[in-house]
Amino acid sequence: MVATTSASLTPPLVVLCLCVSVVIRCLVGFFGHSGQNDPPLYGDFEAQRHWMEITYHTPISEWYFSTKNNDLNYWGLDYPPLTAYHSWLCGYVAHNFLNSSWVDLHSSRGIEDDSIRQFMRGTSLIVDVLIFIPAALCWVSLCFYRASKRHNMIHQNSRNQELKQLSSYQTLDKRKQKIVTLSTHPKESRLTNIFYFFALLLHPAFILIDHGHFQYNSKDFVKGLVHLTYTGIVVLGTFILCFLPFLFDIRLISQVIHRLFPISRGLFEDKVANFWCIADVFLKMRQTNDAASLARISLTTTVAAILPSGIHVMMKPSLRNFRLALINSSLAFFLFAFQVAICMFEYPSCATAFMTVATISMFPLLYRDHQAIPFIATLGLSVTVYWVAFMCQKTTRLQRVLVAGSTSVGLLLCLLYVLVAPPPHLPDLWSLVLATYGFSHFMLAFLYFNGQQLLSK
Repeated sequence: MVATTSASLTPPLVVLCLCVSVVIRCLVGFFGHSGQNDPPLYGDFEAQRHWMEITYHTPISEWYFSTKNNDLNYWGLDYPPLTAYHSWLCGYVAHNFLNSSWVDLHSSRGIEDDSIRQFMRGTSLIVDVLIFIPAALCWVSLCFYRASKRHNMIHQNSRNQELKQLSSYQTLDKRKQKIVTLSTHPKESRLTNIFYFFALLLHPAFILIDHGHFQYNSKDFVKGLVHLTYTGIVVLGTFILCFLPFLFDIRLISQVIHRLFPISRGLFEDKVANFWCIADVFLKMRQTNDAASLARISLTTTVAAILPSGIHVMMKPSLRNFRLALINSSLAFFLFAFQVAICMFEYPSCATAFMTVATISMFPLLYRDHQAIPFIATLGLSVTVYWVAFMCQKTTRLQRVLVAGSTSVGLLLCLLYVLVAPPPHLPDLWSLVLATYGFSHFMLAFLYFNGQQLLSK
């Protein structure tokens, strides 16, 4: 039904977008990855490979436990079971059909040759093609199918009113033909659809993290496309299905929860653009509080940040409030939750700003992984597409100037990070400045969208 609407995506352009996005992902994969040539722990690339090794060679009851074959201090599994199942499948394919040495127990640690790189890059690409890209296509098609219905209804009402006002048959025939032509050939809508779809596929943060740094993230891309009740049922059913092997043993499920919430690792790692990283500069919270106390503080703050938006959407349920509540809860979790790592989500009215800020705030991590060239290329291309898809059609001149200015400041900070050495007594200066740059944008967005929801009539 979606494909037959006037606002549907045309197949040739869809194929072109798919090919371009796949080629870009492949090109990014030719550059470095997390922890490359950096023993003994290496990085997230080795973590993903190690999880294939562990999940394939050990029983499911040992995946989240420290045993003689599973040292949790060496990239112990701390992602949900769905990720573990994916690792097991990749490990099964590698061991039985390609090269068992890639996932040999213990002896495969630190392997980084070209063959394993190609295999792991390929697994990320395949999952993108099978899951992420179809999800993006369905989301854009459904959104614009609804928009097309509203568009046609408005044109139909306008056409009926104009037809009633026409007295001459000749004039009626000409005007009718003109109105029908305008309402049945919305070329602008089709072009907009393509740009929206292309913009989703080119999100540089997804591409650089999944296919450069190498850490599966866009595989968790989920959009609420139906009523909240149906979404809740699907989420609950998916949760039960994923955790089913662990639900009947309290020891197992307790250990899984313990691994998924790594309190012992501290409030945050590296220089992430959230509240705690910035506040710790002045309050020295990690020096004056233990991990358990910080976890309680973080939990209380996160719940307090989410409650106003959550209560409001319950008291005044509407699609608009629900969407704003999703944004506000996402930002609250990123800004105040325990051990967050990255902020990536889409919302058309601010997509360009969020995309650029999220990507720029990750520059220190990407630069260490030798991803500077892919960073420049993917960010430049995506900014161009996002600008056409969102900024030029839905924003004022002032908003466009603000986004351009913010992006320019972020890129200048990236140049300073590369070209200007920090003072010896402040080795993390530029990383912290970039984190502050990202935090200021995300906090302003959090306040703005909460205001949009709570103050709306």
